[in-house]
Amino acid sequence: MAAQHRGETLLTIIRKNGVNQTQLARDLGMSRSNLYRRYEVANLSPAFLRQVGAAIGLDLSGYFPELRSETNVVAEPLAAYEIPSPVDCQQRLLQVLEQFAEKVRQYDELKARYDALLSSQEPAR
Repeated sequence: MAAQHRGETLLTIIRKNGVNQTQLARDLGMSRSNLYRRYEVANLSPAFLRQVGAAIGLDLSGYFPELRSETNVVAEPLAAYEIPSPVDCQQRLLQVLEQFAEKVRQYDELKARYDALLSSQEPAR
């Protein structure tokens, strides 16, 4: 699948919506010719796409999926991490160590099965 040419897509959207190029360039703080040069850029930045969307009053995330994930992010305040006591900290550290050791054991088991599968599929020489 070919990558989307963001500049061409943006120009198509702007033309389809009847946006005045001169006014858009003015709103973006650039010359009209500079704006047209931007349409030639295949990989326009998400920041520029958002800026154009704001200038024309259009949510461009429907056309550029990479803008969707950034617009749906909701910032939540981080809870302060407090250590109740050194003993609690030590117990939590041991729990994490046990979980890590279990994941390593699972990885080793999976890798051994993968290696056995590969060796069984190799033709005899």
